[in-house]
Amino acid sequence: MSFALIGGSIVADVETTELARGRGAQEGNPLFGPQPSRLRAYATSVALDAPLLVGVYLSRKWKHNRYWIPFTAMGAGPHIGAALWNTHVCQPNCK
Repeated sequence: MSFALIGGSIVADVETTELARGRGAQEGNPLFGPQPSRLRAYATSVALDAPLLVGVYLSRKWKHNRYWIPFTAMGAGPHIGAALWNTHVCQPNCK
């Protein structure tokens, strides 16, 4: 469940960013650059979330039942927030 939540939040973030950029918005994260490609956005997001995904995996493997929750929240939370922000930025212009 946590891998799907983090993965889904990455997809939502990158795709809403692409939608907003197509409507004239610019990428605000300096790690991506001003005009990142979709591949670069996915690769950077997955690379930044890799330690959190390892934390989720190890906490499940070692039977620390509740330790996966903060890793999931730290991985998915910023992407969900960014996807909501991108939707808000794009709202007046998106049809």
